[in-house]
Order: sequence, then C-alpha cells, then structure tokens
Amino acid sequence: MYAPSFLPPVDEMVIAHDGDIWLRRSSLGVEDREWWIFDSALELAGRVVTPAGLAVRTIVGEDLWGVLTDELGVSYIVRYQLRESPNGA
Repeated sequence: MYAPSFLPPVDEMVIAHDGDIWLRRSSLGVEDREWWIFDSALELAGRVVTPAGLAVRTIVGEDLWGVLTDELGVSYIVRYQLRESPNGA
C-alpha cells in the first residue's frame, strides 16, 4: 500500500455506531468531500465521497445519515446507502 509522506489536515470526525472512525479530509477548492474510514485497529477500511453540502450526523450499518440544506435555506434529512464501487475502491 502506498503511504504518502504527508496528508492534508482533517476537517471533521464522526464515530460510526460500529466504532469505525470517519475522518473528512481537508476540502479547500473541492466540490465533493472525501472521508477516510478507519476500523477499530486503526487500519484504513475504505473511503467515501459525499456531496459538499452534506453534514454527516451518524453512520449505522450501511446507512449514512446527514442533513442537506438547499439554496432557500431549507434543511432535509437524507440517508445514503453505502456500497462498494464496481471497481472495488
């Protein structure tokens, strides 16, 4: 596994119900947000990309729950089902 010499800072952290640690990478100038997921042994277990405006609130099983706010300021509770990408990433 390739390990870069440095990583961008972390903007946010969420602990999933199963104990996984979700770290959102710094997102300056990027539309989507990348999350790195670490298991209880602190091994990288996966990555997830979410829309820029999504405020992640919790992760339960294969469901990510969050809040999106539209251009009129109306907030919506959303649920995304987490799945592996077809290429295994």
